Amino acid sequence: TGAAKSRVQAPARASAAIAMISVNVKWGKQKFDNIEVDTSEPPMLFKTQLFALTGVPVERQKIMGLKGGPLKDDADWASVGLKPGQNVMLMGTAEKLPDPPPEPTKFVEDMPEVVDVEAMANPAGLRNLGNTCYLNSSMQVFKAIPEVSHALQRFVPAQANEPGASLVLATRELLAELERSTSAREVMPLRFVSTFRQLFPRFAEQAENGAYMQQDAEECWSQIVANLSSRLRLTSGPEPSNLETTAMSTDGLLQDNLGDALFGIQMSSELTCEEAPEEPKQHSTEALRRLSCHLKPGTAHLYNAIEGSLEESIDKQSPSLGREASYKKVSRIARLPPYLSVQFVRFAWRADSQKRCKVLKEISFPDMLDLRNLLDPALKARVNAHWRKLEQEAVGAPAAASAVEAGASTDAMEVEGAPGSAEAGPSMPPLPLPAAVTARDNLTGRYELFAVVTHEGRTAEGGHYVAWIKQADGEWLVFDDETVARVSADKIKKLYGGGDYHMAYMCFYRHSAKIEDDIRDSARRSAGLPSLAGKGGGAGGDAKKA
Repeated sequence: TGAAKSRVQAPARASAAIAMISVNVKWGKQKFDNIEVDTSEPPMLFKTQLFALTGVPVERQKIMGLKGGPLKDDADWASVGLKPGQNVMLMGTAEKLPDPPPEPTKFVEDMPEVVDVEAMANPAGLRNLGNTCYLNSSMQVFKAIPEVSHALQRFVPAQANEPGASLVLATRELLAELERSTSAREVMPLRFVSTFRQLFPRFAEQAENGAYMQQDAEECWSQIVANLSSRLRLTSGPEPSNLETTAMSTDGLLQDNLGDALFGIQMSSELTCEEAPEEPKQHSTEALRRLSCHLKPGTAHLYNAIEGSLEESIDKQSPSLGREASYKKVSRIARLPPYLSVQFVRFAWRADSQKRCKVLKEISFPDMLDLRNLLDPALKARVNAHWRKLEQEAVGAPAAASAVEAGASTDAMEVEGAPGSAEAGPSMPPLPLPAAVTARDNLTGRYELFAVVTHEGRTAEGGHYVAWIKQADGEWLVFDDETVARVSADKIKKLYGGGDYHMAYMCFYRHSAKIEDDIRDSARRSAGLPSLAGKGGGAGGDAKKA
């Protein structure tokens, strides 16, 4: 990784040195000397640096002493005449400091050694740089997916200054800093936030008072996944993870890139004309990177929400009737990824208020999600075969495995994540997906919950996002921007919704080696054999080695 990094940065050292200019900033009675300004980045990054130093929010800052009047967020550094050693003036009022704690602050060096170790155990939080909680929450989830960091470390950009590549590099730097840091000091995502807003201007929208507006966490997550997927693929060795081409699929099939390999869901759909049942059924495929669940009346569980989203009525032109007609669209899952992201569509547009309002409906979600009843016939056959293989391995003989096949391979209805059944769905031949994608298929049909992003508030334009990440010991950490705290697993059940408290907006599931071990153990119990507990396990990205 170090060698690859040096190859990228060496040719740009001279230009990087020229781009960095040291200036002095006067703010009231205080003066900050030798502040480095990166003139290859927009002035917004410089303003974010000043916010970290002074506490003056970016929207309140007025930077004087340059050509053309106050420095604008999108100004061209070459036009404002900034010179090394120049004195500039910052005008603006800092945010009000929080009230002092009721108990005196205890410093790390004064604490007993055992307390010090405990305090340093939690990972680092991320500083909120002005309504960036949606971004901070997304990045903490990315950090919990080791394959993302693995691919980023092996990325060698052809042009480091290309905007999309710059965001990939900024993502790599931020995740690496989070890996190195602890909650003793939060991480400042200055370069990442600046690069993200520069590449995607709609996330830099400002209110009339100049403050940055709240954004949607799911839209942020999907935008980052799309950017990484246009430039990265997963590799199994030390070779670069760069994509040779960024061509998009035109046939509705998943491609060999990071997003499709890790999060890609292949759907098979069948359209039936309800007004002309004799009309031949139409089949199609669709590639997704998340499941979006509309919260229909009567829906109270995540599984039912997913099941309901796979059937819909649409209007389209009928070739047999020669006019627009009503069709029933039934979809089934043709590929399950190692990581499954599910969005609760909680924001809906209301014409009366002209705002996106929040659906507060309570929706429970399981620790273990079983989707075997929602698969298309081809994938269901592959999943059943994989279960039989695991059972045969567990009991040691194919003949013995047949005794437990009926009990273990068809128990989806007994799992918390599969409370209902579904029709067989469209029947299509196996889809020609890239080997790099199918090698990471989840062939058990089961997932474990490992992360939740919640939203607190009533509207999409406001409120607050927080990330909740499961730890190896079964406990959870809540990442509330800079603050990181340990919470029990029972706390997660309070995120179902139904009130003004934090409620799940996105749920993240993963396949793991532990799931396959549980299948083996179930087979052994059915065959009257002792458990294999303790001989395997693991979770997360370790289950599907790159």
